[in-house]
Amino acid sequence: MLFRAFRFAPFLCLLAAAPAVAAASASLTGQVRDEQGHSVAKARVTLFNQVTGHRQTALTDAKGSFAFPNVPFNDYHLEATAPGFNLWHQDVKLRSTLPAHLNVMLASLGATVAVTEQLGLVEAHPSAHLDIDKSAIELAPAAVQSRAMESILLATPGFTQNENGRFHFRGSHGQVMFVVDGIPVTDQINTTFSNSLDPSQVEGMEIITGGIAAEYGGKPVAVVNMTTQSGLGTS
Repeated sequence: MLFRAFRFAPFLCLLAAAPAVAAASASLTGQVRDEQGHSVAKARVTLFNQVTGHRQTALTDAKGSFAFPNVPFNDYHLEATAPGFNLWHQDVKLRSTLPAHLNVMLASLGATVAVTEQLGLVEAHPSAHLDIDKSAIELAPAAVQSRAMESILLATPGFTQNENGRFHFRGSHGQVMFVVDGIPVTDQINTTFSNSLDPSQVEGMEIITGGIAAEYGGKPVAVVNMTTQSGLGTS
């Protein structure tokens, strides 16, 4: 028994030394106050996306604070309500692993609330990207389930595939990088070279085709950033 313990000890040390990799998800925290600046306890705050169906609900604590951890990257609508106050709502964009904080001010019932919406035709983002949510993935046609992910990428403008199964963007022979839950995969992911990803397990994906940020490293011609589905908030 002592020999076996020493025999497996190096493997235990390697496991302990392995770095932990966090999934690519956002987090949102905030504080709910009234017009006088007092904290509003037990206010109901809801974060949801009508397209993907993702929904999270939280009640504020005694200090009026709330938190939504592990939120898939996407655009959301945030609502806050409490007895004696008008409904508050705002659109939020969660596309970074950096924690986001939002201050919410509830107006008393009977107060006049002015809601303004700003519609921008151009996103305030330096990269050219295409967002594909879960509903679009479910409707994507595929002759064979094992090639469903390839069909989605080939339907994206600019993507082609050669006879060897390698993806090329706009005729370039550069590398297409895949990022799965924040983990970069620099090798090809398709049925020709490896096991293809199952699109039914993908919550959403962002295909970046221009202005690729330096955080991805290397010289990719395109980045396929995917967030897998989470069991959070489900029964």
